[in-house]
Amino acid sequence: KVETLKGLLYIYIEEFEYEKIHNSLIQISEIDTDDHWSIAVQGWITFLKYSQLDNENEEKINEAEEKIKKAINKVKEEQKFQQIDQDQEQEKLMKKENKLWMYYYWVGRINWYQDGEKRTEKENSCTSVLQSAKLNPGFADNFAYLGKYYQYVVGDESKAIRCYSKAVSLNP
Repeated sequence: KVETLKGLLYIYIEEFEYEKIHNSLIQISEIDTDDHWSIAVQGWITFLKYSQLDNENEEKINEAEEKIKKAINKVKEEQKFQQIDQDQEQEKLMKKENKLWMYYYWVGRINWYQDGEKRTEKENSCTSVLQSAKLNPGFADNFAYLGKYYQYVVGDESKAIRCYSKAVSLNP
């Protein structure tokens, strides 16, 4: 049931059907309250929805960030208690880590959107995107946002150019 709902959710996300996305996420969370993926997607969709509106939505944006951080913590908790003694278990862990990079990227994007300390303090947007890049060095958007950080926040043109070049080499 959860996997079917997740499949439908991908379709709704592609079509930006926020009401259907919201309802599907509620159904998933009722079935599995510990599903980190649905928690993270709730956060990301909340960010996408409220960042597009003209009025001030700082509270909703902060809620979105907290949901994604909650999902990150759930993955980390699962990893602590998981014994890896077979190749199959290692493969399951890698799949979870693959989602973890996305969660870190989303937190970094939300922080970048928010201006002020969320954007300029290194432990906010930069650290999250760096963590994402470590977990998935093949994702170009990580390097594009790191380039923005080095260009606009740090003022280091050399690092910015290297990051932008890396992004373009990954996604020409």
